Amino acid sequence: MASPHWAKAPTFADRPEIRAELTERTAADRAEYLASGLRPIECDRCGTCVRVKKNSRRHTSVQWDNGSAAGCAVFAEQRADGRPSALIDSCPDLAASIDAAVRDGRLRVGDQDQEQV
Repeated sequence: MASPHWAKAPTFADRPEIRAELTERTAADRAEYLASGLRPIECDRCGTCVRVKKNSRRHTSVQWDNGSAAGCAVFAEQRADGRPSALIDSCPDLAASIDAAVRDGRLRVGDQDQEQV
């Protein structure tokens, strides 16, 4: 049976202090990547709430959860037509709501110091 660890990645089983430090750093990296700077934004059409970060004018990070994906009106229309919502690139109504949030100052572009959720 193969080892569950990548062959080139040491497990540091004999060095618990290093293993603990790496575990802590990995958790911090994951939190930074998945949550840092994300703000809750609601869709003006259906009220679905997602977490958003505007990294630049052209780059927007959107974190959907199961509830928000299920509540999106556009995704619901796609599912009603027999198309899986997982194959939809984006919701145009949510994109417009994000743009409005930038225009009215609820969401700032490129600001890493925004409140985290």
